[in-house]
Amino acid sequence: MAKIELPLNVVLALFEAASKVRDGDTTTTLQDIGETFQAVFPELDAVCSTIEPWQRGKTASGTDNLVMAGPGWKVSYKIASDTGEPETALIDRDQGATFVLEGDHREAYFEARQGGMPELLRTFVSLAPEHGAEYTEPLDRTYFARYGVHLDPLAQIVIHVASCQLLYSANHGFKSLDLAKLDDMSESIRTCGKIMNPLRVVTIRSQPGRYQIVDGDLRLTGVRQCNRDGHLPSDFRVPVIVVGEVDDLVVHETLKA
Repeated sequence: MAKIELPLNVVLALFEAASKVRDGDTTTTLQDIGETFQAVFPELDAVCSTIEPWQRGKTASGTDNLVMAGPGWKVSYKIASDTGEPETALIDRDQGATFVLEGDHREAYFEARQGGMPELLRTFVSLAPEHGAEYTEPLDRTYFARYGVHLDPLAQIVIHVASCQLLYSANHGFKSLDLAKLDDMSESIRTCGKIMNPLRVVTIRSQPGRYQIVDGDLRLTGVRQCNRDGHLPSDFRVPVIVVGEVDDLVVHETLKA
């Protein structure tokens, strides 16, 4: 059984708050308990958020899974994902980000758990190139840097970003739009509810959180057409793979002249 030692003033604050709740005062908040209690929250989180490997649980969608967890993170293993194959997800509970790998990687994450989120994230990055990696938040490379993790600019990791974060390629305005291909692309997106092949993009250092397309202009146009027609949810995210970085938005030579 875990044990936490608390200062007397914190114990008294907790008792006072508990007494108010017991007496029917439902307006009591964490702020009422005082800063002394908030100061010990990390210790409480370290004990209360821990889940020993591998406990049975359920995902938000109701799928059976096996989980382990620690302060600020959780690892979820699904025997059969939406694709019918097993997958292992690392969840950063503080940042709300999810990192998914195809296959069973419980052993690797188990060995990294003592290092917390930084070591777990390094494990994800090391496994990513060979295991169909995805992460579900539009995180730039500063996210990884905060944990001291280096992400190879050529790492083939799928990121899901909002269409408004994407900028067309340098040659987009010089291409003739094939309406038949656009209709086929839009129909495919409407039918599948997703883009089958991720777009290739580069990050733009001068515009954090924005991406310029290298390959995939037609797919982005199809998404935007489906959005206008109401065939996609407003929070639909586009799968992209970052293949490099540029200092600034790249424009066609004719535009620079």
